[in-house]
Amino acid sequence: TNNLTSNDEVEYTIYFLSDGGQAANKVNFCDLIPTGTTYIPNSTVVQVGNTQLTSSDRFLPSLTPLPPGNSCLNQNNANGAVIVDLGNIPNTNGNNFGFIRLRVKIN
Repeated sequence: TNNLTSNDEVEYTIYFLSDGGQAANKVNFCDLIPTGTTYIPNSTVVQVGNTQLTSSDRFLPSLTPLPPGNSCLNQNNANGAVIVDLGNIPNTNGNNFGFIRLRVKIN
């Protein structure tokens, strides 16, 4: 294994699955960018089912006020945040899963 050093890029993916008895409604996602890293612009990719929704930027820079009703655990937004409104996630096979992927650079 190699240790991470300054200017290395890290890509991470958060997977989700809606497998309950009904659709998951009004699903919101928040990822606070970790301290010691910098978000790489336009690196966010969102996919639900087999359809890629967007590769556009959903990043709020550090100290930018977060929108009302967001799902972020810390509302201070000290290092920036990626916020995604996934809407309603059905519980039917083939459409009930997806991911959010983004990259950061080590400071």
